[in-house]
Amino acid sequence: MKKILLTIIQVGVTVGLLIWVFHDPTQRAQMAKALRLADYRWVAAGVLAYVVVEIAAAIRWQVLLRVQKIRLSTSRLAGLFMIGIFYNQFLPGGTGGDIIKSYLLLKETPDHKAGALLAVVFDRLIGLVALVVITATLVGIRYRWLAQTPETRNLVWILMLLLGVSLASLFASFIISGFNLFHLLPHKFPGRDKLIEIAAAYHLYARHWIATFFAFVASLVAHLATFTTFCVSPMHFTRTLRSWIYSRFFQSSERSRPCPLVSRASACANKFCRSCCIICAASKSRSPSSSAQ
Repeated sequence: MKKILLTIIQVGVTVGLLIWVFHDPTQRAQMAKALRLADYRWVAAGVLAYVVVEIAAAIRWQVLLRVQKIRLSTSRLAGLFMIGIFYNQFLPGGTGGDIIKSYLLLKETPDHKAGALLAVVFDRLIGLVALVVITATLVGIRYRWLAQTPETRNLVWILMLLLGVSLASLFASFIISGFNLFHLLPHKFPGRDKLIEIAAAYHLYARHWIATFFAFVASLVAHLATFTTFCVSPMHFTRTLRSWIYSRFFQSSERSRPCPLVSRASACANKFCRSCCIICAASKSRSPSSSAQ
């Protein structure tokens, strides 16, 4: 009876959210117009790129779980992952899905609570490292163009500073866990035993560096596929609709909030990389062939 009631509530919430999203007739008309004028070859390319994003992210999470000796069946892993995606889409911010995944995972792995929690947190951290690498590469390649004005030059340096601090904090955490520095805490320190347990589980990612590197590569694939999705998505619309999409994109990106642990650096890097993709698509839309249309 409890499961049936929970299912009814879930279906009701889903239907209610869909009604709330599509209740505006102006919004529905704009979406219908966009679909009528869309080039579905670009739509297919965008969908395929996003499928790659989620597959790479799921593989990354599975690798990080296995480092912690947590083995779930492929079907269960996919189920938890899809639940996380669902809550990320409908809950405010970008951490709702991670919280739900952590809660469900902790219930299923009571003997590996520290490892289960760390797998979710480290999933975000290693994603940040991949984002730092991509951002630094883009800045290095296009620094002169980005530094043409004092305002953009200052923003680039602020971005790099935030990313550098985040990366340094990550390396410092490995040093703390690797040298067992939590053992130096007084025995009466609150939560000392739990900190030592978490540090030991955390350092497993340094010991199993090959698996961690594989997860890093999966993060690179996921980020690059995300940027590809943003780059190709506007290409299947006409120039008028592209300008509307750009404005909607920048408005929605202001409302997005990643994991609090890496919020500022990850938000800046995401916005920077996505902006590069949007600029790329916009430059194509202003090409002579596009203008002729």
